[in-house]
Amino acid sequence: MFNVDLEIQKYTQKNMHTTQQLHPSDLSQMVQSVEGILQRIKKDQIKQTGKLEHAVDLLEEQQEDTQREYRVKLKKAEEENETLLSALLSIADAFENLYRYIYKSQNDQWKEQILLLWKQMGDIFLSYGIIRIEGESFLYSVRMHTAIKVVAQQEIPTGVIVEVLKSGYMYKDHIIRKASVIVNQVNGKDGVNE
Repeated sequence: MFNVDLEIQKYTQKNMHTTQQLHPSDLSQMVQSVEGILQRIKKDQIKQTGKLEHAVDLLEEQQEDTQREYRVKLKKAEEENETLLSALLSIADAFENLYRYIYKSQNDQWKEQILLLWKQMGDIFLSYGIIRIEGESFLYSVRMHTAIKVVAQQEIPTGVIVEVLKSGYMYKDHIIRKASVIVNQVNGKDGVNE
């Protein structure tokens, strides 16, 4: 790096009075000396600019690497979450099959116990942002339900869900799985909600 103090020390101070005349060769020598100093300053500036540009390039590369690593870790975490959620839903499905079987049976003592567990499980899911989609006695919605079967019961309005075969699940605003349902349709009327 260019040291101004060192450059100034190279030259002795001349006492120049107003009566003393400056010789043209002295002036030429001073101009050459200043030009030399300016050239060294320019070279040093170019060198320092190159180092600075190199440092900026390294920082940008590190930032890109860090962002790339973050995206990879985020994607892996999302995949792990999906795998965990899939396993959890498999357990919920097995429990739901038991719930639906016992609920249709004649054993009232088991019905109460299994209904209590079913509600508790729904509350636990809800506390983690997972919403169970059912909809029995509600209007069918294409966004949240898949019609597995259509029946015609005159006493029930068209488009109303008669039975939920398998619950769907939603995490925050994302539908994980639509509920599988049986829908009522009377006289060809369409009662589907978007």
